[in-house]
Amino acid sequence: MVVLGWLLLRWSRRQGWGPRHVLAAAGSALVVRAGLSFLVEPLGDIDGTVKYAVNAATLGGVAALLLMAAHRLRRQEPSAC
Repeated sequence: MVVLGWLLLRWSRRQGWGPRHVLAAAGSALVVRAGLSFLVEPLGDIDGTVKYAVNAATLGGVAALLLMAAHRLRRQEPSAC
């Protein structure tokens, strides 16, 4: 984790690093976190159906948030024409 953090810090200082790179770095952390929730055993006596429904809703929310952010970035970029 330390090496990955160091690499991310080093890459972020390079020329050409922009908002899309920031979204990719932050978005990947969110997707991994939401995905790992399927592997973690919840505290208490929780029904498996409820666990997977909540995890799927969370993953769907993360995906929707990232898609909206990517769409907003695309709209803000200057046109190539």
